[in-house]
Amino acid sequence: MTIITWLSELLLYVSFSLLAGYSILTFVPARFKPEMRIPNKVIILAAVSIPILAFMPILRIVLFFAGDIGFGLTIKNVLFSFEEGKAYFKLVITAIVLIWFLIRRPLINPRHSSILTGLLTIIMALILSSASHLASLIGWQGVTWHFLHFVAAISWAGTLLVTGCFSLKPDHWQNYLKWMTPLGIICLIGISVSGLFMLQPVAPDYVDSWVLSYGQALLLKHIAVIPLILFAFMNGVLYRYKQKRNTAWNPLSWIRMEGVAILVVFLFTGYMGQQSPPHDVSLTVRESGSSSWFQFLVTDKLPEQVKLIIALNGLSVMLGVLAIFTLALLVYKAWKSEGWKWPQGLGLIFIAFAYLSLMTAVTFQ
Repeated sequence: MTIITWLSELLLYVSFSLLAGYSILTFVPARFKPEMRIPNKVIILAAVSIPILAFMPILRIVLFFAGDIGFGLTIKNVLFSFEEGKAYFKLVITAIVLIWFLIRRPLINPRHSSILTGLLTIIMALILSSASHLASLIGWQGVTWHFLHFVAAISWAGTLLVTGCFSLKPDHWQNYLKWMTPLGIICLIGISVSGLFMLQPVAPDYVDSWVLSYGQALLLKHIAVIPLILFAFMNGVLYRYKQKRNTAWNPLSWIRMEGVAILVVFLFTGYMGQQSPPHDVSLTVRESGSSSWFQFLVTDKLPEQVKLIIALNGLSVMLGVLAIFTLALLVYKAWKSEGWKWPQGLGLIFIAFAYLSLMTAVTFQ
């Protein structure tokens, strides 16, 4: 069940991203974007998928309690008494309205359609944020930070995914980058600032949380952001210069590469949603146990009170140097345009080296 809910959360992010990307790119005038054809059925499928995928966490709660009072009574209580259930009803109603608009899309002015889709997507994002774990911890502040974080992520990811998947040719590329690069920077700043405010209430002891599965996924997510930022820099700066010099050069595969890098971040984010947040690391370890990866790489013998420190050693430094070298090689291979597979593979290798560098450096105080 955990794997299913994990993958459903990843697909939920992708569905929201497609709707956000469609809204933004349909609103942008034709002279400021590549020629593209976005199939209506893909956008409708994304809208239909949202209430289905969003039901998986509800089902998980139901299955957790069903053994005590029965499935029927449990699902009734969850849907009508739990905040998650109430939010889900609102989400379903909003999604139905959105699907109705998308079905009528050919009859509606494209810009009006993009505005309606964007507005309803934002409302659904707000509904999800109101039922988030952060909202239960710090109220409206949690809703606000989760909402900003989520909207910034799907706006950036969605624009890249829709551009990479549905562009027919890279015309108007310089005009496209004039607004896409600032949008990416704004989204990155929004993700970073909101992420910092989200981190304190959820994982106040960041390094200590690495003993837990949640902390491991959070660390991997933060490491995965580094090659993503690098890909964004290459697309927004280096490849802009390259395309100016050679207008025949096709940058779309590199936009897809940046989109895939965002999906890797989403993958770790989805896994975090299935784990116990580390408000009190020592207590969570006693209740849920430590991460199997931490046990394998560091130790399976944990003290009563968990306190980790980073103590660099020869192995961790060597792995860190290899991680930096991998990033440098990534930039070199990308600039030489030796295919998208090299940079993508090197990005994954960097994540592995950086992660192992930190894991071999941590020890108990």
